[in-house]
Amino acid sequence: MKELGYVNDTYGNPLVDENQVLELKVQDIVVSKDCAEYLLKTAHFIDDLLTRYYKVESYYNIDKIDDLIGKLVIGLAPIHQRSACPPCGIYYGVCCYAHPFFHAAKRRNCFHGDEKLLVQRGDDFELLTIRELVELNLIGKTEKDDFGTEYKKINGLKTFAFNIKTKKFELADITHVSKHASPEKLIEIKRKAAER
Repeated sequence: MKELGYVNDTYGNPLVDENQVLELKVQDIVVSKDCAEYLLKTAHFIDDLLTRYYKVESYYNIDKIDDLIGKLVIGLAPIHQRSACPPCGIYYGVCCYAHPFFHAAKRRNCFHGDEKLLVQRGDDFELLTIRELVELNLIGKTEKDDFGTEYKKINGLKTFAFNIKTKKFELADITHVSKHASPEKLIEIKRKAAER
């Protein structure tokens, strides 16, 4: 943990004991053993792809799940958002522990404002962009969360959503609309294309 920059516990005391409580840094995640095993297989695949197809050096060079600690992985949200993060721990469980900013980054910016959505109001259907749906329903009193997201509870609108239980797309209530503030600074990461 000290090699990853954790020198003090959550109370500011020097890190000396494995039973101390730490606050996760914004970029770090703790993954389940099942997730770590999947990531290990993915790392092997990527290394094989790099060496055999692209004829460049492998990146991960790891043999066991503990070797994932500190390596770069990507958290994906639907469609657009990617969050780079190194695992700092592995545990026996079924979820991923991460800083709230990591989870917030993955839940936001999933669809562009011009994405179209079929909306039912009463017996009528209307094709609206997500931007139109939000702007039309954010009129009046709204609330804000800790991240500056403006949101409002709405009633009377439905759209098609995937029902995990029935494995079908079914009409479901649209319960809230939200508008997310753009960050003051954006970081653009460019990568060099691998030579063939």
